[in-house]
Parts: sequence; C-alpha cells; structure tokens
Amino acid sequence: IRNESTPLLIDIDVSHNLLSIPGTINAGQMNQLIPPQSNIGIHMPLPLSYFLGANNPKKKIDTYKLQLKNLYQHIDLKLETLKKSLIKEKDVIQQEKILKALSSGFIMKSLGWVENNGFQLLIDNIKLYDIDIIIVLGYERLYNKLIKHSSINDITKVKLLKSPGIEQQSGLQRNLKRNLMIKSYFYGLYNELSPYQKIFHYQDIAIYKAPVNVGNNEHSNDKNSNNGGSSMDSMLPMGQKATLDLNKPVLVTPSPHILLHSMLSVSYASTPDELFTSQSAGYVYVSAMNTEQQTITLLTPSISELPSQLLVLGTIKWQDS
Repeated sequence: IRNESTPLLIDIDVSHNLLSIPGTINAGQMNQLIPPQSNIGIHMPLPLSYFLGANNPKKKIDTYKLQLKNLYQHIDLKLETLKKSLIKEKDVIQQEKILKALSSGFIMKSLGWVENNGFQLLIDNIKLYDIDIIIVLGYERLYNKLIKHSSINDITKVKLLKSPGIEQQSGLQRNLKRNLMIKSYFYGLYNELSPYQKIFHYQDIAIYKAPVNVGNNEHSNDKNSNNGGSSMDSMLPMGQKATLDLNKPVLVTPSPHILLHSMLSVSYASTPDELFTSQSAGYVYVSAMNTEQQTITLLTPSISELPSQLLVLGTIKWQDS
C-alpha cells in the first residue's frame, strides 16, 4: 500500500471480521494501512459480503464452504472484467490503475478454528484460492501440521512469533469486541454516523432462517464427513438418509422472543432458495416489535429503502445501548 498497491483484503473469519459485523465473510480493496490499534474493524465502503449468521461455522460447514466458493467466483469474475477493461482503456493513467489492481494480489485473514474439521477447512480454502504464501502467527503446532501436509508442499510457509506480552483473549473480551464491531457498523468507529429507525408491517418483509441441525457438531466422525454422511443420518434406521436440506430456508413467524435484538441480513437474492448463497446488501437490527399492530422496527445504516424484502436471521444478537 505504501507503494500504491491496492491488494484485496479477504476476511473469512466469522468470529472477528475486520470488514463487517460478526457472522459474515467479506472482501474489499485496501487503499490504506490498517492501524495496529484497529481491533474492532476498519472502514471499507461496500465490501462483497456474505452472511453465515453465526460466530462459528462448525454447525454450518456446508453453507460456509458454498459461500467461500461463491465469493471466490465473484472475485474471479471481477478480475476477468478488469482484464477486459484494460484492453479497451485508452487513458494511460487509468491503465496504470487497472494494472496496479491486477498485480496487487490479495491478503486473506483466516479462521482461528484449526482443529479437527477446521484444519481440513483451512486446507480446502488454501487450494480453492490458490494461495502461495501462508503466514502462521504464534502457533507452532499449526505451522508443523502445515509443513507436514503433502498436498501443499509447494506453498511457502512462514512462521512469525507473537510480540512479547500478547495474551489470548478471554471469551468475555471476544464477546465485547463483537458487540463493538456491530455498534461501529451502525454508528461508525468514532460515533460519526447516524443510523435510522424504520417501522415495517409484518407483511412488508419476509424473514427466513436455516433449519436446525441438532445432530451436527465439530466432533462428527471424519469418515462420515468425507463420504457425504452426517450425524443426522446416524440417528435414522440403517439404510435411511436424512431428508432435511440445511440450505433450504425456513420462513420465520415474527415473534419478539425470536427476533428482538437480532441482526438480519438484507439479501440480494431473488428467491428464498438463493438466500444462503447470495450476497448481502447490508445488515439491520431488530430494535423493537409491536405484536398488536404487527410491526417491526429496524435500525438501518441508510435512510434509503431496503433493496430487498428478503431478510435472513442467524444467531447474532446485540443490544443497542
């Protein structure tokens, strides 16, 4: 960036995402250095964003993988468009900007979950995005596992030590940081923004969520995971398969118990079936509900109309205070 490069920053860490709220994966072009003290996010206008709706992908691995694949395809399409525009561009200055963008590469911030299925998820992602340098910060065991993994032998691995005095954050500290990240989404890093409250009737919007897979957990048998089986199948009679489609959205009946203080994704999907694989236009917060009048009050970052009436509910909760 100091040399006027504009690398793409891809943040797939749904627990602590630098570019948007928790529970999302994002990509955007960097045009400034990230200050060391910027521990609750950075401002990047209109990043590509997908809503997983959870702080951890352990119970939504298939959806998470699909969103990562869609993000990769979208980025690849953008790059191809840039290459075509370079051929047509006549202005020398614009040509230089396009060349700089094409040659800047990308930086990916990965998940902190690197055990069991998390490690295989990391390997799959390294291959998907054709990553050529892996930097491991202060995690000797992970570095050694990556060194020994035969499928990525040709990739450069770099081990960096943590700075002296750095300690792992507690669960309470991580939750506090997530709350600050959501607050900064609406109010800005320095409270320089003013969000808007909008009231909608229940029939004006449609809110969907993913079906609950009670059998899925991070310690599911690796063999079952690799051959397409699931822990749900193990609960059924022999020879039968679970019929629950985890990518099939379920319509939510509006209720304060379910929706109040929840974060919702405003989807670009044209149909409900595309909700979990489509980009998010942005995020809103359920600040109040009136069951008698059947209205829901949403905190939105923009005064403009919602670009879609299709909203997605996850498990991300927050209280605006």
